[in-house]
Amino acid sequence: MNDLTDAELVQRFRRGDKGAFSPLARRWEGKAYSLAYRLTLDAAESDDIKQTALMRAFKGLAEFNGKASFSTWFHRIVVNLCRDRMRSRRVRDRVLGEQTGDIRGEGRFAQSACRAGERAETSSRVAQAVASLPTAVREVVVMRHYQDLPFARIAEILDAPVSTVKSRMAQGLRLLQEQLKDVAE
Repeated sequence: MNDLTDAELVQRFRRGDKGAFSPLARRWEGKAYSLAYRLTLDAAESDDIKQTALMRAFKGLAEFNGKASFSTWFHRIVVNLCRDRMRSRRVRDRVLGEQTGDIRGEGRFAQSACRAGERAETSSRVAQAVASLPTAVREVVVMRHYQDLPFARIAEILDAPVSTVKSRMAQGLRLLQEQLKDVAE
C-alpha cells in the first residue's frame, strides 16, 4: 500500500479502508513535525501539533472534498494548529511576563545546545531571526525555504494569491538580511 499515491490512499480510506490512513500518516508525519518545529521552535509543541494534525486528518478525511491535494489540505491543518498555538503562547507569555516582569520572553531563545561552534551559533541566530518575523511572513519563509514548497502550493495552503505569497517572501528575505547582516560579514 506504500506505493499508492496520496489520492489513491484517500479514495481507499473514504471507501471504508481505515488501514489506508497508516501509509499517509507515515508519509506526512515527518513533514508535519518539521513544519511545526520551524514555525514554533518548540520540539514538544511540534510533536503535539503533529499528533493533533494526524488525528484531525483521520477524523476529517471522510469529508475531505478533494478540491485541493491531500498534501495541501494537511499542510493547512498544520499551519492552522501552529497559528492557534502561537496565539495562545502570546497570551500565556503576556500573562507570565506581567507576573515576572519579563514581557519579551527572552528565556525562550536563550537555550542554545551547541554554542561550541561558530556554525551552531549562526544556525541559532538564523532560527531566532526567522522566529522573529511576523507570522504571515514567517509561514511563507518556512514553507518555501525549509519545506521546499513552490509558491503556488504555499498560496493554496494559505488561501492567498501567489503574488501575496511572493511579496511576503521578499519581505521576509529583506527583514532577515537586515537582522543577519553581521553574520554575512
